[in-house]
Amino acid sequence: MQKGKIPSVHDVAAVSSIIATAILLVLGGTVQHTRQDMWMSPFWTSLIGFLTVHLSVQLHCLYPKKMPIEYSADILGKCSEN
Repeated sequence: MQKGKIPSVHDVAAVSSIIATAILLVLGGTVQHTRQDMWMSPFWTSLIGFLTVHLSVQLHCLYPKKMPIEYSADILGKCSEN
């Protein structure tokens, strides 16, 4: 394993768990606010889920040889340690 590289299995598991958690939280929040219009909650949750997947695919296309940890440093910049 190269120094600083995260194996792709761990990377996929981390991203999948973050996306799943976000979808569940969005669904719970929309149900709480919509009350009688609860039937709309899956619509908003699905929309956010599709946008998340679209963003993930687009980032993969822009940075094909990099993992999310690597291209996030390119996008956000590196953290400086004091």
